[in-house]
Amino acid sequence: GLEASFVARDIFEYLLNETYTGGRSGTLYNLILDAFDSAGVPDDFEYILDPSLSDYSTTLPTGEYTCAEIVQMCANSGGCVIYQDRDGVLHIEPLSQVHSNVVIPLTLSYSHPEIELSKPLKNVAVSYGDQSYSLSVSSSGETQTVSNPLVSNETQAQFIAEWVRDTLT
Repeated sequence: GLEASFVARDIFEYLLNETYTGGRSGTLYNLILDAFDSAGVPDDFEYILDPSLSDYSTTLPTGEYTCAEIVQMCANSGGCVIYQDRDGVLHIEPLSQVHSNVVIPLTLSYSHPEIELSKPLKNVAVSYGDQSYSLSVSSSGETQTVSNPLVSNETQAQFIAEWVRDTLT
């Protein structure tokens, strides 16, 4: 008989197992591109990086990181999410508040949705260096903590805290 086989890889498989060997300082945008280069991502791979990632400069703390960790830390410290769309394009950009292409009508749902309420958000605490920034959200609930070594000052910590608050509420 005839047999055919193929191997398919997405961007995340490239990033997960490769040690980051790029630059140690620069903009978040450039560090992400360095991570793609370190991982050996093919040149024809399509991605969309939000231009706001060029607004933040940082220095990586000492240590060894995977390329995936660098991309995740950069996206997080820039207030962005990472996802790959159905066309295989990687997006690193702020989360859109409009999800018009994600509507699943009840007639296509396999089971009735279950509702699970999350606990209220009281505070968001973001650590930077040896300090922490705390944003009060309500009088009761849980504190969400964010620890990202690329967050280096109070202004950026405040931005991340507000982004987390807006996303979780």
